[in-house]
Amino acid sequence: IGGLEESNSNYKGFAISLIIEIITSIFAQGSIAADLGNKKHDISHFFMVIDPTLFISLKQFKNHLSDMLGRIKKSETVDGKPVTLPGEKEQIALQQNSKYGIDLDVETLKEVRKICADLKIDF
Repeated sequence: IGGLEESNSNYKGFAISLIIEIITSIFAQGSIAADLGNKKHDISHFFMVIDPTLFISLKQFKNHLSDMLGRIKKSETVDGKPVTLPGEKEQIALQQNSKYGIDLDVETLKEVRKICADLKIDF
């Protein structure tokens, strides 16, 4: 969604971003994204549930959604890397961490060791 030129629907991308900003800041009475560096930490959230069966049958919805996501996944990318959908990177990381353990940097590992020592538990 979006693009550098009007012909590439850049207004659609901007409109969607603006709608998300409105519902997650103004509706929820929190800071707008541009003001989040104000050190007030008043990040807000907005949750909405839509029943797709109000618009389309569940079977049709699942079929159309599956088709759309499949087409997105098959899209060509500039760098040749596969397209990932929201949540996929986290699922891959979960699978890797479950299989091989969590990779910790040296500083984090030092902190974990210190916490274990402070709590008198085995590392």
